[in-house]
Amino acid sequence: GGFAALATQGRFMSLFLEDMGLDAAEVGEALALPALLNVLAPLLWGWLADRYLGRAAALVTAAVLGCVVYLLLAFPEMRRFNSVLFIRTTQSICMAGIPPLMDAYCLDYLKARPIESASGEGEDD
Repeated sequence: GGFAALATQGRFMSLFLEDMGLDAAEVGEALALPALLNVLAPLLWGWLADRYLGRAAALVTAAVLGCVVYLLLAFPEMRRFNSVLFIRTTQSICMAGIPPLMDAYCLDYLKARPIESASGEGEDD
C-alpha cells in the first residue's frame, strides 16, 4: 500500500496514469505541470509558514493536505484527465513544501539546543 503510493510518484507515475486511461499527451501534461510547480511551491509554503502558520503547522498542513488530495485518485470518477491534473497539481504544491519546511524546522530545533564539542562538553565550558 504505502510503497505503491510512493512508487507512483516517481518512475511509475506515467504507467499509473496510462493504466487510468490517459493518453500520452495527457500523461505528459500531468507529469510536466507538477514538475514546474515544484520550483515555485516552496516559496509559497515558506511565505505561509513565516507570515501565518508557523513552520510546524505549515509542515503538518502540507503533508495532510497532500495525502488527502492524493487519496482522491482512489475514486473511479476522479480518474478523468481534468480531475487527475487537479489532483496532481494540488498534491505537488503541497508535497513540494515539505522538504524546505522540514529543513527550516530542523534548523530551528538545532538552534534551540546548546552546541556540544566532540568531548561532550558545552561550548561555553
